[in-house]
Amino acid sequence: MSTSAASTEPSVDSNVEENLSAPLWKYVTKDIVVDADGVARAGGGNVSFTCSFCEMRFNGSHSRVEAHLLKIPRKGIKPCTKVTQAKMQEMQQLLDWCAQQLRERAPNKVPLPPSSSFSESGSSYFPLMDRDDEAKKRR
Repeated sequence: MSTSAASTEPSVDSNVEENLSAPLWKYVTKDIVVDADGVARAGGGNVSFTCSFCEMRFNGSHSRVEAHLLKIPRKGIKPCTKVTQAKMQEMQQLLDWCAQQLRERAPNKVPLPPSSSFSESGSSYFPLMDRDDEAKKRR
């Protein structure tokens, strides 16, 4: 990745693979939750996290991390008071870049063939539906 000022790609270490669907987790510290058995619980969803900028502790998912760090109003979480405008712009670029990567990696939608081409030839798209064999039909 280039490090020029005109680049729209975020500055990310090449040896660290980003989670494209939730990239802002790198700006907070997830608190480790230990079960009654003494085993650390892992997984997604709601977790307890501490902001790396303001050191405040919250519960929630990535959407709450995003609302806190990007100071999105009316999301039920206090905006971060320590994050700078430049850092917010970097985080927004990271979110935009990850969303673009997810769109590019998504499978292409293939349309179904039009029904008019099959009705002219007298055959159906589902040839088994046209069978006249009564012995094979369910009763």
